[in-house]
Amino acid sequence: MVDSSEAVINILKGAGIIFAGRMLSRGLGLIGEILVARTLLPDQFGVVALAYTVVSTVGLFTTFGTKKGVPRLISGDEPVSRQQQIILSAFVIVLPISLITLCVLVLFPSVLNNLFGNVDIAPILPIFGLYLLTFPGAQILTGGLRGLEQASLTVLAQNGGRLFGLALFAVAVLVGVNTIGAVGYYVVTQLGIACLAAYFLYKRLFDGSTQFNLPQYKHVRQTFSFSWPLAISSSFLILMGNLDILMIGYFLESAQVGYYRAIQPLAMVVIIFLSSFVFLFMPIATKYYKRGSDDIVGELFSSTTKLVTIISFPVTLVFVLFANDVVVAFYGDAYTPAALTFTILVIGTYLRVFVGPNAAMIEAIGRTRVDLLSSVGGMLTNVVLNAVLIPRYGIPGAAVATSCGYLVYNLLELGVVYHSVGIHPFSINMFKPLIPTAIFAGVLSRVTAGFRLSIVALLGIGIVIALVQLLAVFATRSLDQTDVFLLGRIEERLGIEIPFLEWAMGHNSKEKDL
Repeated sequence: MVDSSEAVINILKGAGIIFAGRMLSRGLGLIGEILVARTLLPDQFGVVALAYTVVSTVGLFTTFGTKKGVPRLISGDEPVSRQQQIILSAFVIVLPISLITLCVLVLFPSVLNNLFGNVDIAPILPIFGLYLLTFPGAQILTGGLRGLEQASLTVLAQNGGRLFGLALFAVAVLVGVNTIGAVGYYVVTQLGIACLAAYFLYKRLFDGSTQFNLPQYKHVRQTFSFSWPLAISSSFLILMGNLDILMIGYFLESAQVGYYRAIQPLAMVVIIFLSSFVFLFMPIATKYYKRGSDDIVGELFSSTTKLVTIISFPVTLVFVLFANDVVVAFYGDAYTPAALTFTILVIGTYLRVFVGPNAAMIEAIGRTRVDLLSSVGGMLTNVVLNAVLIPRYGIPGAAVATSCGYLVYNLLELGVVYHSVGIHPFSINMFKPLIPTAIFAGVLSRVTAGFRLSIVALLGIGIVIALVQLLAVFATRSLDQTDVFLLGRIEERLGIEIPFLEWAMGHNSKEKDL
């Protein structure tokens, strides 16, 4: 119990730092998306969103998984010369393909445009093509910073780039070129990230080097062979969302693309808590798995899943039960038709949270190819259901298809984890506090049904639901002995008092005596 609790404390400490940086980055990104969507009408935003989705999808594949491959290959005690070779190898792999795809977009924009008969993206595709140079560079360079364990500089580069993009968009709106400004926002954001990351990486890895040699063939081959299998699995969530946009653009008109693309980043807020924990969970779980401590890994898996499930639940309830108010408050009345789709998409995204860090568990037990197969299975499910549901039900059908894709992905990974090490993340105490909280939130939504809620009001409702969630955890006696010990250690480390903890500790002690 002590070992697993200490491990979760380490995760919490690291997750807090990462969470703060990610929250800022996600907040800036969300502000940018909201401003672009509110400035343009849904049909105008749909054109920009579809063109951006085309180039960002191509960009994900042209990076060949180097976003994940570079940090893994240069981390640890690798010599500086080898770290330099790996980073340069990634550019040797990526840049030629990026230049070729850029030329195709510039010279033959109508070829891709013909795939989307209802949406004309040809005029802005050549401008968006610059994204194919800025995005891969940003991915490789920030990957290098992560590999050197420069988390603060990585966050600084990402947030600085977003600020550059927002500044450019603001200037474009003032000048009156809103559409060009929207395109520039996406391109310049990645350019800013790449420039800042390049500067930080140069100062820590290349500064003082007397010469720069082209990477050796063996390093290029190693970087490519290690990275390419990660191209799909490492970008599963993004690819799932991109597939929706591309297929909506194929079957429907631009306004529907605009509705769906506008709500996507807001729905992803639900998963930010899980993402923050995953960064620290995987290496700690790997350490205990290699020691043969499967029981500790199981407790770690269960405790982390319970934490992210409970923490994410109030946000999910606000988004689901007050979907219309949320969409109108953030995007304006023009985006009201997206409310139902937003509800479905949030529920589907919460399915990813509900099963905990299962993808990280797959990595921890060394079954990375399973993650690739699970990702492919989830995406195939999404594509097939999109083809069936979008023509019949529109964008709500796309949200259902995505939710089913997440479900297939999660079930495959959970099955492999259980078959390999005999553990799963679920417990009755994970479910108990969710029930009274959901009932309270449902009643609250009925009471406020006749009011138009602002962002401030929605925030207040979220805080109230979160407090009820906290009370429900203690009232339903959902704390395990390991959880109580863990919370006690957190009190000691942070110098705070957690409400009702003394009662819970006393109650658990009495149960143990009985």
